[in-house]
Parts: sequence; structure tokens; C-alpha cells
Amino acid sequence: SDAGGELLARALAKRSGNRRSKFELELDYQQVGCKTAAALAECCSCWSRLSLFNTDVSTFGAMSLANCFRALKDEAQSVRLNVAQCRIGESALKLLRGVRFRRLDSHGQRGRA
Repeated sequence: SDAGGELLARALAKRSGNRRSKFELELDYQQVGCKTAAALAECCSCWSRLSLFNTDVSTFGAMSLANCFRALKDEAQSVRLNVAQCRIGESALKLLRGVRFRRLDSHGQRGRA
């Protein structure tokens, strides 16, 4: 279950809803599941950079992020996404590359064991 990640993303969205400036979010999280990824994407207007460290990004999580950003093309073009230090499958990475992020850091990422 990724209920904790969902809760975190919704709290960040609510807290930053009162601010005009975006913030950078560096998240060291054990696993980014599809619900957490979708919640982070849905509140993407709150942050300008998302860095995920030392985590497994599931294919479904990457698909959720990619789908949400495809629906929010203007937002995606202003976001920097860093998954360079994650364990992420090639198919998941391909989904994220299909989104036109301002910048996608994926070099040096570790393949899933």
C-alpha cells in the first residue's frame, strides 16, 4: 500500500495551495507506487522539481506519472524530474521519456535486480 505517499502528496498540495511560488521536492521514499505517483502528478502545479532517491519506481507508478503529465502538458514542460538514482525498469523509463518534461534526469539510474 502506498497510502502514506498519497497522504504526503495531498498534504503538500494543500499546504502549497496558498503559495504563489513553486518549490523543489526531494523525496527519499522506499517505493513510489502508482497511487503516490498519481497524487504527486496531480499536485504538480505546486512543485518545479521532483527528485526521487533510493527508491523503486514501479512501471505502474511511472505510467501514472506519465499519464497525469500528458494531460497537463503546460505543467510538464516546466517540471524537472530526477529518477537518476532510482531502480527503474527500462519500460518505465521509456514511459517517462515520452512526456515532454523540461528536464528528465535518468542517467546513472540503476536497473531493477
